[in-house]
Amino acid sequence: MKRPHKIPLSKEAMRILESIKPISGHREWVFPSIKAPLNHMHEQTANAAIIRMGFGGELVAHGMRSIARTAAEESGKFRTEVLESALAHTKNNEIIAAYNRSEYLAERTELMQWWGDYVQAQKYKAIAA
Repeated sequence: MKRPHKIPLSKEAMRILESIKPISGHREWVFPSIKAPLNHMHEQTANAAIIRMGFGGELVAHGMRSIARTAAEESGKFRTEVLESALAHTKNNEIIAAYNRSEYLAERTELMQWWGDYVQAQKYKAIAA
């Protein structure tokens, strides 16, 4: 990513970050490398974890963005501009991009909390099944 992108975090995401503070709270990176703690984890680490969990060939880490985007779209609760902004997608129309510099932070905050709640609900459904 070549430009700054603010990401509002859900309460669930904040709880996760709080729980890993003992590991990374004193480091520059939130997710440090195990082998080289002064560096961030490798970009393929999440994909390796997905494979170890048995989802290799079915899912990749980047694909989780499309899962979230699709679920949010299907909820009917969020405008397309907000969803695209959350993914750091740029506006295709150069004129619109030049004049509309909105980050949609308030709506993206609602979106991220909705997603956190959605993921938690799925977790409890899986436990009950």
